[in-house]
Amino acid sequence: MPAMTKVGLLALADSKPTRVDMPDGQHVFVRVMEGFERDEFERLLSGDKMASMRTWLTVHCACDANGKRLFKDSDFPDVGKIVSTALDPIWTGAFKANKLGVKDVEDLLGNSDGSPSDDSGSA
Repeated sequence: MPAMTKVGLLALADSKPTRVDMPDGQHVFVRVMEGFERDEFERLLSGDKMASMRTWLTVHCACDANGKRLFKDSDFPDVGKIVSTALDPIWTGAFKANKLGVKDVEDLLGNSDGSPSDDSGSA
């Protein structure tokens, strides 16, 4: 298989949004973070603003069916006021869409002890 080209890599900037069903019967879409956003998310995890992760992921990953973000960075304070039961499905969907797992977060936080996590599937 040939190596990727610049054009081929830049074409990966677009990804199909994932539908997330909300508790009230409606739905929203989430998108995969861009490289800069993922870097910022990882920096957030290693800093003192970890408590804002749910809101941060909602602001950066909630999107319309075409992948256009629903929120601007300046909407962060307003999104933080949304009830957590509404943010939870978006958070979970963003984690799945971005292939984030408990181990990823533990590794970024430095909490991994090298043993398998409870969700590893091993007994």
